[in-house]
Amino acid sequence: RDAEAQKADRPSFQILRNEELIELAKSVDAGSTHLPTGVHGARRKRLAALLEEVLLLPETEWPQRVRLVRDRPTGEEEQRMEQLKNRRDRVAEGLQLDPGVIAPRQALERISREPQAVGSVLMRWQQQLLGL
Repeated sequence: RDAEAQKADRPSFQILRNEELIELAKSVDAGSTHLPTGVHGARRKRLAALLEEVLLLPETEWPQRVRLVRDRPTGEEEQRMEQLKNRRDRVAEGLQLDPGVIAPRQALERISREPQAVGSVLMRWQQQLLGL
């Protein structure tokens, strides 16, 4: 898709949307080679040829899914997380906002693991609301 986009001097999503690309990958994985309806002409022929080539690859050459391995939080990190979450929830309730608007859970988890990362995880207004 990126090569086609570069060749056409267009953004890659105009060549094939992300959703279509994901659906294509799922269908190929399930054994189907139905091409997206929005791909026509020479581009469709190139995509069909590429799919044929890809289907011949041995499984050992398939891309591997990268899994993020996270360490279990320590007791101290869990305590920090609970304090941050409670503070965020109180502020959100006072402002009648969804707590995730003040600070998403993922941000709080990172700050509980790496307190020094607060400046790169939260914007200044979020830090001020949470007293960080």
